[in-house]
Amino acid sequence: MSGRVLSLVLNSFENDSRVLRACDSLVAAGYAVTVGALHEAGLPESEKVGAIDVERVALHTRGWSKWRPVQVLKYAEWVVRVVQRFRGYDIVHCNDINTLPAGVLLKALSRGNARIVYDAHEFESNRKAGQSRVSIRSLQMLEGFLIRFADKVITVSDGIADEYARIYQIDRPDVVMNVPWLQQASSDDRFRHRFGLRQDQIIFLTQGVLSPNRGIEIMLDTFAAMADDSRVLVIMGSGVLESRVRSYAQRSANIFHHPAVPPDQVIAHTVAADYGIALIRGASFSYQHCLPNKLFEYLMAGLPVIVSDLPEMRAVVERMNLGVVCETFSVAALSGACDTLIGLDQAMLGRNVATARATFNWDTQQSVWLNVIATASR
Repeated sequence: MSGRVLSLVLNSFENDSRVLRACDSLVAAGYAVTVGALHEAGLPESEKVGAIDVERVALHTRGWSKWRPVQVLKYAEWVVRVVQRFRGYDIVHCNDINTLPAGVLLKALSRGNARIVYDAHEFESNRKAGQSRVSIRSLQMLEGFLIRFADKVITVSDGIADEYARIYQIDRPDVVMNVPWLQQASSDDRFRHRFGLRQDQIIFLTQGVLSPNRGIEIMLDTFAAMADDSRVLVIMGSGVLESRVRSYAQRSANIFHHPAVPPDQVIAHTVAADYGIALIRGASFSYQHCLPNKLFEYLMAGLPVIVSDLPEMRAVVERMNLGVVCETFSVAALSGACDTLIGLDQAMLGRNVATARATFNWDTQQSVWLNVIATASR
């Protein structure tokens, strides 16, 4: 295969694991790949990440106010500069609804020769909790117009793919899951060493962004209320709830905070736990049908899991018997889920998780991704 691919992201492309995996696969398949990103202070405007060219677009308006009308102006400048700077690509890979307008303009200026692959990392019109119906409807009108210019559409779960096909009357998008590369990690007990934990203490881990609707508050209350320290919770990550996590960690012998680590170190840390917890509150359509990275990172590290009672996560865990579904967002439910998981046949869980590792990894998903690109190119 050959051709020039432009992958557009509206971030600085420092920790975007999904886009990096997608681009690495394209390079290995013979494509010349450029990532068009947003420049941030302290980062080079141009650099090589492996064999990927990264071009960060600097904005004159970057330091201006965060007042919403000014933010719109910043976005408009980014789109204009992208269209001015990136011409002559065969495929434009748009990584969310924010980058799709620039992709559509690039396709129009190429007189239709450039092909668009729209990669909806979430259900883009209803990503946030508490979103108004007006906001959702407005985004769907915009996305519904722009999506007609896409030659292929992909997303991250079956539920989201089905809804895209239904509301926009398009061919069902291909599903390319957010999964890590297949890898074998061995534990060096880094959590036990860092926090002085005993070998008989059972380590539950949650990782990622520490923000509302990700079960952080329920986990804190659950482990703080435990009668002894035989079970502990390690929370690895950063975000708006970090100060709350630190406060609980100072007061409770069962709770520990670990700073966020770079994406390429996540599995090496995760394997130091015994079980993984992935609790997401179904506060938007995107949350309701999510398959979060952390679920597959736990499995790749060999950890059985506790997950929310949401359709996509429940289907993965129950189909392969990988752990326990926490029926409700409550201390009683999570405490009971921990009891149930510990009481299961651990050898059986280990075998099932090993099978899941061989199933849910980028080595298998990249064939779907490369077929999407090849089909779009025709």
